[in-house]
Amino acid sequence: MFRKGIKYLIIILFCSALWACSPLTAEQMQAAGELTFRADTIARSPQILLTELAGIRMERGLLHAASVTSPDLHLAELDAVAAGVEKDRTDINQSGVYVQVLQSYLRALKSLSHEDRRNAMGVQLRGIGREIEGIIEDYNSLDTGYGDIPEGYAALAGQVSGYISRAVMKSVQGKVLKETVLTADTLVGATCDSLISILKSRRMNDLIENEQTALGYNYQSLLARMENGGFPPCVDLDRKYVELKLRADRISDIRNSCVSALRSLKSAHHKLAVNYAAGKQNQQDAPLPEDIWKEIDEVTGLAREIAALL
Repeated sequence: MFRKGIKYLIIILFCSALWACSPLTAEQMQAAGELTFRADTIARSPQILLTELAGIRMERGLLHAASVTSPDLHLAELDAVAAGVEKDRTDINQSGVYVQVLQSYLRALKSLSHEDRRNAMGVQLRGIGREIEGIIEDYNSLDTGYGDIPEGYAALAGQVSGYISRAVMKSVQGKVLKETVLTADTLVGATCDSLISILKSRRMNDLIENEQTALGYNYQSLLARMENGGFPPCVDLDRKYVELKLRADRISDIRNSCVSALRSLKSAHHKLAVNYAAGKQNQQDAPLPEDIWKEIDEVTGLAREIAALL
């Protein structure tokens, strides 16, 4: 009987804690959802950029191989193209790990901040907690040079779901959202920094510059071989060259936009985390600081810009 009384007391205290007011206002929670609106475009843009650059490199390499007259040298050039493709795949896969980490977190954040989470009884916050925990474990397995993210917080936060009613769902959602954003802020910052480092690396600079300068020389060599062989210029080849030149010239702009967007995403998320850490605003209807909305608007604008370039 005594044990049963203790059990009921614990349940009452637990429910009382859940019934407490949400640590975040509706606008603070809305801001998290707005941040994720187009952030997925930013998260995956580095991998798309690297894939585009790899495609240009391969096509340019094939044009160069076609300009070589000797069968042995022609085959050697094709082998070099194949080796380059494998190297590019390694770079794409490396960036893909960071992209996956960032994308997964943004999806979880979008789901957690959505209004539907406040309108459904017994919402599946456990699943979100497990997903975020898995993301953190994946990140900690990477050699980023940054400290590991503490594990266990996300899974612990998710365990409150399934036992609460619609009346307390908004409160629980606010608590879990706050804890998630605060815990993941280092994750977001370090992941964005890692992707920026890849995009701004000397190797990336050399690759972009090489494609923009070598394309013309390689196609000129092919035209010279065709002329020597008595073949007239080919419209299809000319069209391919023009398409590749336009793509190569656009790479630098895409890279710069990706870097700016990743920095903006990192900054916006950090400002939101700082705001969450400060607690609920003094009044329920007090507006969110203007600089946070400005950061979120910048993230959205840069995402649109990148989508247009890609």
